[in-house]
Amino acid sequence: KYLFTIWVRQSSTFFSPIDDSGNTLVSFTYPTKLRIGGRNSILQDHEILVESQSLNNLNWEQLILTLNPNKQYRYITVEAFFPNAIAPTAGHLLIDDCALIRIE
Repeated sequence: KYLFTIWVRQSSTFFSPIDDSGNTLVSFTYPTKLRIGGRNSILQDHEILVESQSLNNLNWEQLILTLNPNKQYRYITVEAFFPNAIAPTAGHLLIDDCALIRIE
């Protein structure tokens, strides 16, 4: 069992192109979840270890998440994920100061 601490926030403006031409910019400012996963190779699907609530904060906020993996992993993945997989939205997260602490 582990604790994973991380600071997160969103910026008020974040635009990114959505096509190869770079001409179509989309605002990526919708609420977003943070997902932490584990895997043993880059080709392997990851096990989702924890998922935060939907985040939409312009100020830095520390998250303290409990990870309880089913097995040992070589790699940890940190990803921004849309809150509703049925209706995907464009969001982003800024992250800082991650730490993994073993508690058991």
